[in-house]
Amino acid sequence: MNMEVTRADLADELAAELAAIRDRLSEKVDHLDMEWDELSRAEQHAAGSIQGAVQKLRLAIEELDEE
Repeated sequence: MNMEVTRADLADELAAELAAIRDRLSEKVDHLDMEWDELSRAEQHAAGSIQGAVQKLRLAIEELDEE
């Protein structure tokens, strides 16, 4: 049985390890993209809620000014 490790064997092993690392990083990037989209939607919803509250406050102030 030949136990000699060649440069080609090491290169293949390194390439496989790098591919696995690339795949894991790609999955993490995809996950972060999904989280960012979720946060962005939540931020837009919050901004809309704040804008609605500001409009209600302005109307209330106008009503008080008219009295």
